Amino acid sequence: MPLVRIDVNAGRSSEELLIIIDGIHQAILAEYRIPQRDRAQYVTWELGTPR
Repeated sequence: MPLVRIDVNAGRSSEELLIIIDGIHQAILAEYRIPQRDRAQYVTWELGTPR
């Protein structure tokens, strides 16, 4: 199971964040052919006020 770190700039909405992390996961599934349930992601959100 690949481990992914995602750094997100302040100002992104929760919906945008979900699109980003789901897109990255789909790319990993396609490239490494791992099971859908194998998901290891660390997400850091830059300080600021999210929308």
